[in-house]
Amino acid sequence: MTAATTQALSRVEQLLLQRLMAAHVLDDKDAKSILCEIQQQQQQLLTQDDNAATNANNNNASSSLEECFANINQQMTHGFGLEIATVVMDASTTKYHAVMNTHGGDDVSKKAFEKHFDAHDRQFILLILQHLVDATANDNDNKVVVVARRDLYNLRGELQEPYRMSLQGAEHVVESLIQQQWLRISSTTATTANKNKNNKKRNESSMQATLELAPRSYLELSHLLVEDMVFPQDDLPQFLFHKL
Repeated sequence: MTAATTQALSRVEQLLLQRLMAAHVLDDKDAKSILCEIQQQQQQLLTQDDNAATNANNNNASSSLEECFANINQQMTHGFGLEIATVVMDASTTKYHAVMNTHGGDDVSKKAFEKHFDAHDRQFILLILQHLVDATANDNDNKVVVVARRDLYNLRGELQEPYRMSLQGAEHVVESLIQQQWLRISSTTATTANKNKNNKKRNESSMQATLELAPRSYLELSHLLVEDMVFPQDDLPQFLFHKL
């Protein structure tokens, strides 16, 4: 019998994990920039430390982002049931990283919104997710399906008793989902907004602005999307996992 062995995370890895969990999701460029920043800060501290030689191994165990993620995963998967995973989005093959619960399951997915949303909000969120999944299933041409804000707001009319939602409440929930990176402004709307920077905020918040599932939804809600809502598996983005 062999027992799983883990090593304590280096200070660099600890700080990187904290930044990733605070941000919810980081794209590859930002994650590498944050890692570089942390490594430089730790190196400066070591240079000032008389015991730098004895502490160096513990503070700079990993040099690359991939190596850091693999080391963190070895520790978290066994100890906490968590894992950093990566999803590849868009035609530009942009990579996004987030911490996933390796136990997965429908129960974990459903609890994702309990901290910030009440029961009425959560039922409305389920309608939003199902609407996006259904739109994906009915669209044979596009891998990423977008919907207009106004269509999401109107879903409040489909809530069944005892749940209800005002227009103001629907606007708040949708905006919160964007801020928490469950949804994102579509590339089409973003491109249009960037062309007219004076009205960028207005364009992105207009009723005609289109939204889509953000990387965080694919990473943290995959069980809910596929098993409960029947998201087409062929349309899921590519997932990457980091192992030693």
